[in-house]
Amino acid sequence: MARRTGIFVQMQREAARRQRERQRSEAAYVRQQLQARREADRTRRESMRLSEQQAKADARAQAEADKQEKRAYIDARQADVGAQNADLEAAVADLQQLLSATLEVDDFLDFRSLKKTAEHPRFNPGRLGHALQPPQPEQVQA
Repeated sequence: MARRTGIFVQMQREAARRQRERQRSEAAYVRQQLQARREADRTRRESMRLSEQQAKADARAQAEADKQEKRAYIDARQADVGAQNADLEAAVADLQQLLSATLEVDDFLDFRSLKKTAEHPRFNPGRLGHALQPPQPEQVQA
């Protein structure tokens, strides 16, 4: 004959089964939370890694742009210097030709011929040209 179990034993078994089920459920919840936390950490690390890679790529691009800008500046300055050197060479050639051209020509200059003599009108003193009579002592004693 099969053993009969009482209602209390069945209630205890049911309570134990619910307890185990609850523990399994809590353990599954904890595992799920840990898995979610790990996934969030992994996503955060991946995001940080990607942002660091992007920052490095941006820095490399900026460095390359700076390099090209400096290279363009140097090229422009070299072109300016080349133009200035050409101007200086032309000026030196002109000065050398000027010396040889002036040595071939007699360019004596008489400064006396350039001097102008000023003609001033004769001074007319008017009434001031005649002296006044000196005062008489009788006139001074008064």
